[in-house]
Order: sequence, then structure tokens, then C-alpha cells
Amino acid sequence: MIPERMRYRLLIFFLCLTSLSVGQVNTDSIRSIWVSESNEIEDRLDAMYYYSTIVYLRSNPDSAFLLANHMYDLAERAEKTEYQADALRIQGTSFFNRGNISEALEYYSQSLRLSEKSGYLYGTASAFHKKGKLFAYQGEYQTALENFNMSMEIYKRISNKTDIADLYADIGIMYYDQGNFIKTLEYFEKCLVIYQELGNKWGMARVSNNMGVLYHEQGNTQFALPYFEQGFQLFEEVGELRGMASSLNNIGDLYATRGTYNKALEYNFRSLKMRIELGDKRGMANCYHVIGDNYSAQGKYEEALENYNKSLEIREELGERKVISQIYGDIGKLKNQQGSYNSGLLWCNKAYQLSIEIGAIREEQEACVCLYEAYKGLGIISKALLFHERYVVLSDSLKADEITKRLQQIEFKKIMVADSLKMEEDKLRVELIHVEEVNRSARQRNFSIAIGIAVLFIALALWSRLRYTRRTKAIIESEKERSENLLLNILPAEVAEELKATGEAEARNFDDVTVLFSDIKGFTQTAEKFSAKELVAELNICFIAFDEIVSRHKIEKIKTIGDAYMAAGGIPAPVANSALNVVLAAIEMQQFIAKRYEETKHLNKPNFEMRVGVHTGYVIAGIVGAKKFQYDIWGDTVNTASRMESSGKVGEINISQTTYERIKDHPEMQFVSRGKVHAKGKGEIEMYFVNRN
Repeated sequence: MIPERMRYRLLIFFLCLTSLSVGQVNTDSIRSIWVSESNEIEDRLDAMYYYSTIVYLRSNPDSAFLLANHMYDLAERAEKTEYQADALRIQGTSFFNRGNISEALEYYSQSLRLSEKSGYLYGTASAFHKKGKLFAYQGEYQTALENFNMSMEIYKRISNKTDIADLYADIGIMYYDQGNFIKTLEYFEKCLVIYQELGNKWGMARVSNNMGVLYHEQGNTQFALPYFEQGFQLFEEVGELRGMASSLNNIGDLYATRGTYNKALEYNFRSLKMRIELGDKRGMANCYHVIGDNYSAQGKYEEALENYNKSLEIREELGERKVISQIYGDIGKLKNQQGSYNSGLLWCNKAYQLSIEIGAIREEQEACVCLYEAYKGLGIISKALLFHERYVVLSDSLKADEITKRLQQIEFKKIMVADSLKMEEDKLRVELIHVEEVNRSARQRNFSIAIGIAVLFIALALWSRLRYTRRTKAIIESEKERSENLLLNILPAEVAEELKATGEAEARNFDDVTVLFSDIKGFTQTAEKFSAKELVAELNICFIAFDEIVSRHKIEKIKTIGDAYMAAGGIPAPVANSALNVVLAAIEMQQFIAKRYEETKHLNKPNFEMRVGVHTGYVIAGIVGAKKFQYDIWGDTVNTASRMESSGKVGEINISQTTYERIKDHPEMQFVSRGKVHAKGKGEIEMYFVNRN
């Protein structure tokens, strides 16, 4: 029996995968589920989960983090602990995809603790899986394997085939990083069988790409290229930009191996462009490294060194020591080729020491070659011979490893054949038992058929009538609830109740209301540089964040007018400290815009800066319209608040003397007096900039 929650999750996931298989996701239909407050909480949370993972996580990790944050808040209010754990795991993956390992580990650990505490098996397994993947990237293979094994045990217990396949693939990649290609193939074959059974194109693309890497590693570019091209095609079909970028970089690396450097660079730079757009630091580092190798092979040493240093800077930030050792060695080789043997010796020695520290034999062997060339160039023959001897010892060790791997491969094939025979025997035994059971049941079944048919007709008639009654009642209740939720979505609760009770809502006077206006700087000029879709998407992200902020501070959103946002505190009922709440909300809104600006300014996306104005005073509030209701406010206070915004400065919150008097004694607030400033239509007004201490 599949739990109700899982059935709904599987339905949404199936719809997503169906859309992905034809290269497009019907994002509007999924988004409409979580946006509408009329839907059930779990339905909304499921839609947010899949929107953030399928639509955002691989291509826009920033947006995935923000949506997961909303998901966490909604789940916390609804006391849905499992969804909170899911949201934390998504946020961890968002940090991981952006190369922030420490933050990713913290979020994964929080998700794991919450999942274990609530008995959420899938969340526990997935958190162990994510932590294992993170440790594998860091070269902490034993810790990674421990987490992978914990995850696998639970995945198998809950029969989660897709995640079992993903886990097999990640374990295979871990063994590849360790140079154990037999184990790598073993796990790739396991996951490929499951992906093909499920028709999972993303999984098949991933395995195809990795198989290409394996063949390339063995020097077989003829077999590697079709795998890379197939991987790119499958990733493109499912809209997986990160996978497409990986395939492009691998193809470029392959062409460089063949010596066709210009063609290689075309693929490398296409991949790099996609990585930069995605904000994928690890992918960018890989591209810079491969481009550096390309330039080095052509003797373009300045260009090579520039790209090596870019890669090294990111790898050091991520703490990926194995790759850092490789880059040290590559820079050392480059210096040797230039005849700068002292500098080469320094870099080669750094590579050698780090490779020994992490136990990376192949990297140590390459560092020995690098040191041999450096000492030879400096004329220190005794040292050169010492590292040549060490290189020979390591080569013998690796050959011994290859013999061991060949023997392992033979044994593995034996096991595969034995397992196949056992599966056939088990299958035959089950079929024989089934035939015997069918024959026995048939004799008993015939006696019951006559009575059963009569009872069935009666039951069907009664059930049909009952179902019709229930369905009609459910439709009526659903429509009633939907209408009420829609009303609450556009009107304050008190006003909506009055409207439902009396058919109208009277306008009211409020003596102490604090009004907030925000406006985007240069929105028209920004609109000329980007498509309407990009612009509205970015504006939507900002306004969703504003909605959450004003709601948390018990402020009423009035409306949006283009790129302007209007809200008020102290309505539809007076609230203590409403002026302070509005100013605190304004500070958070400016902080969000500033953070968002820094995140998007290098990504060729719309980025905004904002002015905010606040004023306190008397307003009239009520409903306008007969068909499309809107709750609105009027009065000189509204106009003055608007002038506060237009008379302010970008990045600041400009408040009037009246608002200042309400909050001046609050210890958190910091004020900068602007004196009397001319405001259009208002003359000279005392104004202040405000922020938190």
C-alpha cells in the first residue's frame, strides 16, 4: 500500500518526467498548485518540492534555495516535519552546486537530524546519500562509503529504485576517482540496468557521459566520443544544462587529446559559458583546468598559466585536494617547459607533498616526473635520479594494481553468471508455485461465483448512488472553500468576513497608519536590456520575498503598480508598534534587494536597486470595485509616503518626521538626519535615513 502523500508525489513526479522526456516542463501547471492558497497544504508543498528540484536546482540554485526557504516556512507553520527536512536538503544541494561545501554539509546534517527524529526514512536515506557524495568530492572516501552504505540500506528497505540507481552511479564515480576502474564499471552497469528499466533519460545520460570518461582515460577516444555525444543528446532532451556543459567539456578534452586544439577550445568555451551562467564553481574550475592543458600543449604558456590559476583559486576555495595536487603538478611542468626550473621545482614539490598526504598514487607518480625534469634542468643529477627511481617503483605498484583489477574482473564476471543462473532458477520455482496455487484456487472460486455476481450487482447500484451523492457534496464544499480562499487572498480577513456577513464593507478612518512605498531604480532602462520573461521572473522573485517579509511583520500588502510595491501597517485593525514593524520590514526588503543584486550582477540577469519611503498619518481604507474587489487606502499620508520614496536615495530608507517620532526611542534603530528636503507638491519636509545598528 503506497501512502497517500507518496501517491501524490509520484503523480507530480510522473508529470514532470513525462514533460522532461519531450524536453519541456509545464512549469505553469506545477507552479499554480503551490501558488494558490486554496489548495491543500501537502499538495502545495509537493509542488514546491518538485518545482525547486526539477525546474530550479540544476539550472538556478539561487532560486531553488529561495523557493525551498518558502517551502520550509510553510511546512513549519503546518507542522509538516518531513517537508522541512526535504527543504533543508534542497538548500544543501543548492550550496553544493554553487561550490559552498561547508554550508552544504551544515544543511544536509540538519536535514538528517530532522529526518531521523521524525522517523522519515526517505529523508534519512537521501541525507546520508548527499553527505556521502559531498565527502567523496572532498577525497574523504572512507567517510563517503560509510554514508553511502547507510543510504543504500534504507533505499532498499523502502524499494526506491531511482535513488538506488543514482547511488550506484555516485559510488561508481567515487571508485573512478580512486583509480579502481573495475569497481567503477561494476556500479555503472548496475545503475544503467535500473535507469533503462525505468526509462530515466537523465540517469542514462549521466552513465553515458561517465562511460565516455572511462574510455577516454584508457586512451580509446574512438569509443569515448559516441558516449559523450549520446550523453549530451540525452541531457539536452531533458533540459539538464549542467550535464550538457559537462559533456561539452569532455568532448573538448577528447579533441585536445587528438591534437585538434582549436576545435577542442570551441567545446571548452561553450561549456565554460554555460557553467558561468549556472554559477557552477566546480564546473568552471574544471573548464579552466582543461583549457589550461590545451594552451600548455600548444606552447601558449601565459594563457595556460592564467587558466590554471583561475582553476586553482576555485579548487582551493572548495578544498578539493586531489585536483589541487594535479594543478600544482601541471603548473610545475609548465614552468619546466619554459626553462624556469627553480619555480618548477617549487610547484612540483607542492604537488608531491600533497599527493603523499592524501595517498593519491597517480598524482604522486606525475609529481615524480615533474621533479625529475626540474632537478635535471638545474643540473642536480643525484636528486633527479632519486625521483626517477621513485617513479619506477610507483609504476610497478600501479602495474600490480592492474593485474589485481584484471583478476577482479574475471571473478566479477563469474559472479554475474552465477547470479544470472540463480535468478532463472528462482524465477522457475516461483512460476511452478504460482501454477499450483492457481489450480487450487480455481476449484474454490467456481462455487462462489454465482452468489458473488448477485451481491455484486446490488453493491454496485448502492455504491454508484453513494458515490454520486458524495461527489456532488464534495464539489459544492470545494467551490465554497475555493471562493472563500480567493476572497481572503485579495482582502484582509476582517474585511472579507464583513463582506460575507453583510454583502458590503464600509470604508473606515484610521488615525495612525504607516505607509511604505518602494520603487526600482532605472526599471525602464533595465527593461530595454532583457526579455519580458526574464524581467518578470526576477521581479516575481523579489515580490514573493517582499510578500513573505510584510506578512511576517503583520503588515498589509496593498498592491503592486508595475515595479512599485505598496504596503501599510496599522490596518485593517490598529496594531501596536506598527510604525516600527513597517520600518523593520523595509530594512529587510532593502537587505534582500542588495543581496540579490550581488548574486545576479555577474550572471547577465536583470538586477535591481531600490528606494524606499515611509510616512505615518491619517488614511481612509476600504473596498473599491463591484466585480474585482480591491482593498485600498487614500489620503494625504499616501501621497506623502510616495514623496518620501521619490525624494530618497537608492539603497536607503527615507522616513518622515512623523514616522521618526514613533520609532526614535527604539534602541535598534540608527538615524541620519537629512534636514529639510524639498518634496514635489509638499514643499520642505524634515526627513531621515534609517537603518539598524
